[in-house]
Amino acid sequence: MAAFLIFVAAFVISAQPAQALPEEVLNSIVAVVPDLPIRQRLKEPEGSGVVLFTGGYVATAAHVMGPATTARLRLQDGRQITAGLVGSDTATDIALLKADIDLPVIGMGTVPALATPVCAIGNPFGLGNSVSCGVVSALRRTGTGFNQIEDFIQTDATVNPGMSGGALVTADGKLVGIVTAIFTKDSDANIGVNFASSLDLLLRVATDLRDYGAYRQAAFPFRVRRLNTEQDKAPFGVILLPPLPETSPFRPGDAIIEIDRRPIRKPADVASAIGLRRPGDPVEVVTERAGQTITQIIELPK
Repeated sequence: MAAFLIFVAAFVISAQPAQALPEEVLNSIVAVVPDLPIRQRLKEPEGSGVVLFTGGYVATAAHVMGPATTARLRLQDGRQITAGLVGSDTATDIALLKADIDLPVIGMGTVPALATPVCAIGNPFGLGNSVSCGVVSALRRTGTGFNQIEDFIQTDATVNPGMSGGALVTADGKLVGIVTAIFTKDSDANIGVNFASSLDLLLRVATDLRDYGAYRQAAFPFRVRRLNTEQDKAPFGVILLPPLPETSPFRPGDAIIEIDRRPIRKPADVASAIGLRRPGDPVEVVTERAGQTITQIIELPK
C-alpha cells in the first residue's frame, strides 16, 4: 500500500497540466457571410475564415463563397466588416478575401505528426466561434472525392456545417490546415472523419490568389494510371503510360512511387504532389523498373 501511495504521489508531481488553447487565436478566426440573393442562399448560409496575411487577407473555402464576390465578416468582438473576393479556386476549394482593415494574422505551424492533438475552430450553424478538439487521424489524404486537388489532414475533431473555412490548429494555436469537408456519406451528422486542407496547400494557393488573382497550377507532363496488381509487377505506385518523349528518362510501364519524397499510391497522389509545386519547378520523381529504383529530377512545364 505504501509503495502504491508513493507511485501515485510521484505520478501527480510529474504530470503536466493540460495546455489550454490561447484565447487570442479566436481573434484570427471570423464568420463569413457571403452576399448572395436570398433565392441563391444554400443550406449552409454562413461559413468561417482565417486571417492568413497582413493587410486584411482572409482565407476561406471556395464553396462557402459560391458565386458571391463580397461577404460580411463577423469578428470575435462582434464587429461586422465588408470584404471583397480576391480570388477563388474550385480545384482546391480555397478562396481569399480582403477587408480594408488590418486583422491579427494567425500563427503558422508545421506538418503535424499522427495523433498530434489539434482543435478545429469555426462558426458551426452560424453560432459564432466554437472550438472542438481531437487528434490528427491521418496525413496526405487524397482521392476522397471532394476536390480535384487534395492534400488533407484527417481529424476526429468535431466539425459541423458552418465551420468550412475555419482553422485547424495545434494546442498552442498554430495553424496547420483549413477546415474543408465532413465525410458523412448521406448525412450531415459528424462521424469523426473530417478533413482540413494542409497548410502547405493553403499557402501555395492563397499566395497565388493574393499575387495573381488565380491559382497558377502546375501540370504533370505524363499520363498515369492506377496500378493493376494482376498485370503490373511493381509493388505499388502508379504506372506511366505511353507515349513518352524520346528524351524522357522514363519508360512506359515504369511505376512512380515517390514525388518530392511523398509516397505515391494512386493518381490522386500525383495531383496532390504536383499541386504543391509551381510551373517550371524541378521535382524529384522516384520510379521502380524491374526491381530497380531510379531517381530523376524533371522540370514541370511552364
